Amino acid sequence: MSRPFRSVVVAAALYLTLQSPSWAQPAVAKVVEIDGPKMTYERKSATALAFPFMNTMVKDEYQTDASTVAALEFVTGGRVGINKGTRIEIVSESEIKEEGKPVVKRIKIKGGRVWAKMSKRKEPLEIETAGGVMGIKGTEFVIATEDNGATSLNVLEGEVEVTPVGGGEPISAKAGTKVDIPYQQVPVVKQYDDPEALREEILNSSEWRDFQKAMDIVRTISSYSYIPGNIGLGTAGEAFYYAGTVSDFISDPEQAALSLAASYVPGGGYLGYIPRNSKPKKPDFPTNPVPANNMTVSGPPSFSWTQVEKARGYLLLLSREEQMGNLDWATKTSSTSVSYPAEAAPLPAGTYYWRVMGLDDEGKPLGKATQSVFVTEGWGAPPVPDPATSPVPDPAPTP
Repeated sequence: MSRPFRSVVVAAALYLTLQSPSWAQPAVAKVVEIDGPKMTYERKSATALAFPFMNTMVKDEYQTDASTVAALEFVTGGRVGINKGTRIEIVSESEIKEEGKPVVKRIKIKGGRVWAKMSKRKEPLEIETAGGVMGIKGTEFVIATEDNGATSLNVLEGEVEVTPVGGGEPISAKAGTKVDIPYQQVPVVKQYDDPEALREEILNSSEWRDFQKAMDIVRTISSYSYIPGNIGLGTAGEAFYYAGTVSDFISDPEQAALSLAASYVPGGGYLGYIPRNSKPKKPDFPTNPVPANNMTVSGPPSFSWTQVEKARGYLLLLSREEQMGNLDWATKTSSTSVSYPAEAAPLPAGTYYWRVMGLDDEGKPLGKATQSVFVTEGWGAPPVPDPATSPVPDPAPTP
């Protein structure tokens, strides 16, 4: 095979790695929150920008930058908050399925800090760090790893069994227990009389002070019924539930706005002395969506719409499915325009639906959503893996 042809084949393989439909394999979790400028994901050695509500597959790795926190929610219940500058990997899928749903067997923390609240499960979830392996059946805990390989475990609810890498008997850590595990050394265990005292110590520490939003998301979850194609809890989750499960969207917003403006509300009053209100109604949904219906787009699309009067922000969803059961991209913005990021995975050729809705101060939907559809021929090769977040290959052996 010639070098140019081989390069084309490799580029095409990487492109398909990120662009194969995310619903071709079962998702084990979803990203329910990204608060900050950048979180990337690596899938089969290709790296791209992560986005809210994206499906998480086995072997996926996530990396937050120094200003971003995020949260994942598992299909079997439970959430994991990812702090700034943290890298985790969904290592393997269990052979056991709970109620027919795929179960994550192990999460590997390669660096940084994680807060988790897990639902009760038949098979323990294993958290792996350089310091040891922790088995969790249903609990709330915080794990921090250091560059020198040390690990700190803080158990806030339930019980965690710790198997240190350096050997020794497994440690059963109950609520209110802090376990410091120096790299390949004997762990140090501290038991607090009041588990809440340990929680307050963590919340007041500089390492977690900026992590309140993701921790709040994690703390609100215990267990829930998973609805295929969406997550139903949390501020961002409520917006996605509205957009992903309710067919309450407008595909012709201009005509809908005209019809709404032509209507009026009776004023009523004693003997009709209060005149009727004939002011046109303003739509609570975005109008003038671009790309408009059936428009052909070349390259990464740019989206825009008319402002909704009471909106404090907007949620935009992009999918190859009209009902948004699976997403190719999503974002929240305070502007009335946004462009598909250059660092996101390129879209393959095809027809795409996009939906935008106004959000209130709490991030909840305002009225109906507007939906449009466009066609693209696709573009470009996938993003080059970020060397700062990608594993360094072993050097070639010396002949």
